[in-house]
Order: sequence, then structure tokens, then C-alpha cells
Amino acid sequence: KIMDTIKKMREIIKGVCRPFLLFFGTLFTLSMFQWIIINLYNYYCVDNTFLGFIKNIATLGGPFCHTLNRIQLYLSEYFITYLGLGFISLTGWMTSLLGI
Repeated sequence: KIMDTIKKMREIIKGVCRPFLLFFGTLFTLSMFQWIIINLYNYYCVDNTFLGFIKNIATLGGPFCHTLNRIQLYLSEYFITYLGLGFISLTGWMTSLLGI
């Protein structure tokens, strides 16, 4: 009887933990890729010297830098959307458990 209880508890924990791990794993992955793209953009497209504003004229409209900038922008937008949907889902799940 104790083993059956342990198995049931293990299934419940697995059922609860798996969605949270997937959610936070996806958040971490989005954040990591956005961070990588920002660092690539800073390395290849930004000149932090005094005359960097002149070089910016050439790199600002370049397809490589423009693409990197757009990708990091979209990743940050997806991150915020995903985070918001996660909190809405958590709220719905909690209210269904509590019967509110």
C-alpha cells in the first residue's frame, strides 16, 4: 500500500513538474539566444570609439546588422509574450485547482 502511494505521488509530481520545467527551459532558451544575438550585434555592428557615430552610418543599414537587430527584437517580444501567457496559464490552473 505504501508503494502504491509513492507511485501515485511520483506521477502527480511528474505531472506538475514537467510543464514547469518545459516553461522555464523555454524561457531560458529564448533568453540565451537573445543574449547571444545582442553580443554578436555589439561585436560586429557597434563601434564604441569616439568616431563610432560615423561608422554607424555604414553599419546601421547593413543587412547583417539589421538582421541581427531584428532577430533580437523579435526574441525579446516572444519572451515577454511567452512569460505573460505562462502567468495567465498558471492563474487559470490555480483557480481551477481551488475551484474559484
